[in-house]
Amino acid sequence: MQLYFFKNNFFLFSGNYFFYFLVLGVYFPYFPLYCHYAGFSENQIGIITALKTFSAIFFPLIWAWIADRFHMHRSVFLLCHFSSFILWGFFFLTESFLMMLLIMLVYGLFHSPLIGFTEAFTVGFLGGKKSGYGNIRLWGSVGFIIAVWGCGIALDFLSPSIVLWLVFSGSLAGAWLAVYTPVKKNSNVRIYKKDIIRLFSGNSMVFLLVTFIMLMSHGVYYGFFSIHLSKAGFSGNFIGFVWAMASIAEIFVMLGSRYLFYYFSLKSLILFSFAAAVLRWCLLAFSIDPMVIVLSQLLHAITYGVFHMTTILYMDILVDAGAKTIGQTVLNASSYGLGLMVGYLVGGMGFAALGSDMFLVSAIMAFSGGVLAMGLHSLKIHSSQGGTR
Repeated sequence: MQLYFFKNNFFLFSGNYFFYFLVLGVYFPYFPLYCHYAGFSENQIGIITALKTFSAIFFPLIWAWIADRFHMHRSVFLLCHFSSFILWGFFFLTESFLMMLLIMLVYGLFHSPLIGFTEAFTVGFLGGKKSGYGNIRLWGSVGFIIAVWGCGIALDFLSPSIVLWLVFSGSLAGAWLAVYTPVKKNSNVRIYKKDIIRLFSGNSMVFLLVTFIMLMSHGVYYGFFSIHLSKAGFSGNFIGFVWAMASIAEIFVMLGSRYLFYYFSLKSLILFSFAAAVLRWCLLAFSIDPMVIVLSQLLHAITYGVFHMTTILYMDILVDAGAKTIGQTVLNASSYGLGLMVGYLVGGMGFAALGSDMFLVSAIMAFSGGVLAMGLHSLKIHSSQGGTR
């Protein structure tokens, strides 16, 4: 007999986010630190981490096209889950720079589409109640908090290889849960050439460029924030604590997301996110005071929490029913793929030369993204019912 957990769709979709971001909660802050302990330079770390995000540019688009074209969403989802879990295991076997590059490339092939599929499945499950997205997505933040804080404490007592074991275990749990996750069938819905063209023209293209710039500005943060704090003398416990604070802050935003989306247009929330990003990166550039660092992490509620939820729903309005999966995948490719890849590469070179001053470059990136976002069309969630573009 199945447990209640596996019969309740809300828990299943929440669980998908929980384990996906639990893995990221170990990977983002601590995999670069693991590479640092293994003796890699800042440039090498930037290349390794950028390679995974490079895979998030093209591979998810291929998987999404296959899934939408042949109605194989569930099969592709499970294949990518189990393959990425198995491939991560190869990191246990080597500390060679070239071998780690190869493993990361193949791992990224299967891991990169997971979030796009999860977003599409969740928005489809919500139907006309899309403002409730935050209540499901917040469980990803819970997983992230547990990972960043727990791993930070563990690193004070255990070897850096604990990073590999935690990602491996979280990936297995996520793959296991994916087996039970329902997928809404849309066999009568087809994807048309015009749907793809619309994604790369007009307002949609401006929107994708905006998401690219925001995540590019986060490249130094995701790739080198933990190294920055470690070099400043902070313990693994403190590093885990401030990463956790960022996710705790975003949970409160997600709990109140219904009110945000009711009172404010999606464009205004995007602009607000860019303003918060400029302030956040400036704080990190000018101070290593613990309280200032905590304050900068609280701004994660806006620069990630508000921005992420808003862009997911903005994309859902932009595309028709036949292109929901590929739409979310293109969004993820432009932001967490291309945006973070460029951010990692620029961050790797810049952080080695400039140190914390590189966060000022991130602030300039965020400012330019905010200026560009002023040209977006103003949309609200309820307008999507009428097909507003």
